[in-house]
Amino acid sequence: MGILKSAFFQIIFSASILIFQFCTPVVAPHFTLPKPTIQTVKLDISNRFKEAIHINWSMPQAGSSEIQSYTLLRMFESDSFYSVLSENIPPDTFNFYDHLDPASFPLSSIERNLVYYRIFAIDKSGFSGDTSEPCTLCIVQQSSLIDIDLNTGCISWFSDLHFGGLLSYCKIWKDSLQKSITGSELTAYPQTDKPAIFTTCFPADSIDRGRWFYALFVRSSDCHSLKVGYFDVP
Repeated sequence: MGILKSAFFQIIFSASILIFQFCTPVVAPHFTLPKPTIQTVKLDISNRFKEAIHINWSMPQAGSSEIQSYTLLRMFESDSFYSVLSENIPPDTFNFYDHLDPASFPLSSIERNLVYYRIFAIDKSGFSGDTSEPCTLCIVQQSSLIDIDLNTGCISWFSDLHFGGLLSYCKIWKDSLQKSITGSELTAYPQTDKPAIFTTCFPADSIDRGRWFYALFVRSSDCHSLKVGYFDVP
């Protein structure tokens, strides 16, 4: 009797194993999306006429048809980790404008602020792909407007930066950035105790009545600065 009982339980146990093995689904290994590539990060003017960092990236070379969205990450030099800057970015979008507040630019002429960006794709199953390599932008103190002479069409500004030679130019526009006027690129090698002063002139008859916007771009070594403002022409 004991032998029959033991054999009975052995048959039940073996059947349970067979049922379990038969009912367990076979899960195929998940394909991980390759990482996108951040092509450029640069200071630029957004369509809201504000200072912004323009980030441009390209899709992964494989698996692009499986992309549901992108997630963009940002970290300032003073941060300890990356934070989500934007998520659910459509798969056919490859640009983003990160609007900056004035505190993002250093107040001192000898300070620099590094900003890091990374991005990854999310597939249609909700799985995150590999994260891109970081791309960095160095931003420095904003320049300051000195004067706008509406009679001559000349605009003057200065920069206190002392990181060697400075390159700067001014752009003005009224209603649309597509109709902006860009001045010549100017070079200065300021003394350590004096700011660099720049002046560029636009045709006076091209500046008609209304509100005009200006953007002052400055580049020093590998660092950049941008100041956007406006003036009214009566």
